[in-house]
Amino acid sequence: MKAFLIDQPVTEVLEGLRPVIVVKGKQHENRFNSQFAILETDGGRLLFGSGEATFSSLDLIRNEFTPANPQTIYKPQQFMGCHGLYLRVCVVGDLIIDESIIC
Repeated sequence: MKAFLIDQPVTEVLEGLRPVIVVKGKQHENRFNSQFAILETDGGRLLFGSGEATFSSLDLIRNEFTPANPQTIYKPQQFMGCHGLYLRVCVVGDLIIDESIIC
């Protein structure tokens, strides 16, 4: 995974990268998206996501008291390459700097 700043129009960057999927924020879903035309030429997809993560606080507590067993974790690291699957994903976003103040 790589993160980088771009100083040219995003459409030019996408033409060079030619990703299979571009993910934008949910607020762009009902607006004009210039990236769509570029993705469409290569069969790519434009997806919209809120970035929300859902989790259960009870699961977090249970995981805290359950020891992890590394032998039970299976990572199919070569699966994609063995089957000729290569996925290029580009996540386009704005730099957001938040500040949290605890009172």
